[in-house]
Amino acid sequence: GPRNPLAADVAPGATVTVEAKVNTPARAGTYTLTFDLVREGVAWFASLGSAPVKVSVSVAPVTYAATYGVSVSAASYIGETKTLPVTVANTGNVPWNRADPVNLAYHVFDARGNVVVWDGPRVLLGDVAVGATKQVMLSYVSPTTIGDYTLAIDAVREGVAWFSTLGTPPVRLPMRVDSGYGVGYGATTTPSKGVTIGIRLAD
Repeated sequence: GPRNPLAADVAPGATVTVEAKVNTPARAGTYTLTFDLVREGVAWFASLGSAPVKVSVSVAPVTYAATYGVSVSAASYIGETKTLPVTVANTGNVPWNRADPVNLAYHVFDARGNVVVWDGPRVLLGDVAVGATKQVMLSYVSPTTIGDYTLAIDAVREGVAWFSTLGTPPVRLPMRVDSGYGVGYGATTTPSKGVTIGIRLAD
């Protein structure tokens, strides 16, 4: 295993504490972790009569998971760009980092469940420790056809998988898309032949 140097010289009968870094196995399971000293180029202390320390350890599978918090409506006008504040919590067992990025994005489905947009633009989440939360602003563009849709907010481990395929359901927001145009009419007089009327338009 990787070497962990002693922090100081150790005289006979003295002790020293070492913060040992350990590389875990690639597969989940129960293992025996054995700590031993080695005199480099000579021998392991176990072969010289010193009993190593053995610890039973359980290695859990790597889990990428999240929960999402959104408190605003996704209703919009056709083709409108909107921004939503989303709180994301890392509920898995591994930290997220920039070297192996986890991003926030979205999908859009129509009223029949058909995909309208699958790969929405990404928002970088950056470094998020296990159990920590982060709030980001997610921008989305609404469809260009009036109707009822669903905006599904989902995290993605880039190049690997969407969190929704790993057991974390996306947060689904109903999204009504309207034209954005409305008008009201008010006549200043009763229309009759040969009479000019005034019309007031209200947006």
